[in-house]
Amino acid sequence: MSKSTLIAAAAFAAAFVCSPTAGAEDLTALRAEAKGIIMEFAGLLKTELKAGLREGGAARAIEVCNRKAPEIARQLEARHGWRVSRTSLQIRNRDNAPDAFERQAMERFSADLEMGADPDGMVVADVIETPQGRAFRFVKAIPVASLCLDCHGSTLDPDVAAKLDEFYPRDDAVGHQLLGLRGAFTLEKRL
Repeated sequence: MSKSTLIAAAAFAAAFVCSPTAGAEDLTALRAEAKGIIMEFAGLLKTELKAGLREGGAARAIEVCNRKAPEIARQLEARHGWRVSRTSLQIRNRDNAPDAFERQAMERFSADLEMGADPDGMVVADVIETPQGRAFRFVKAIPVASLCLDCHGSTLDPDVAAKLDEFYPRDDAVGHQLLGLRGAFTLEKRL
């Protein structure tokens, strides 16, 4: 493990020292609820993206993702009472830039991936102190699936590249490889 990876891991661990945490049962229930919301979010988004692909290929799917992902997140927030979002170390939408907690989680995921870990099981969850009070944070890795590569891969169709320039002129979310780290689902619930 490199020195920078060790320093990042130590900083990450230090970030989780927080004053009184929820009980183990509460944390288990919060983790289960967060996983369920993520499954719902991922399922709804995947359905919308596949429909967009059928309608007009990857270029159409970009439009769908641009409009539908935030809409789905807002619906889930209203229904479940959690902040629901996606983020990445290579962001496409600047509104989804990671905060310090999310960045540390994804840096840990990246280091674990380099060591051969399975990205499907990568999760960071904890109760933290915020200026607004205690909150439960849950970050789950999004591995790069084959479906992702049309819009996030190294080689993009010219129509896809043009559509990305139109919707995301400062796009950094390309160049990904299969089973790499695409980003993360990120949830927060005030306690």
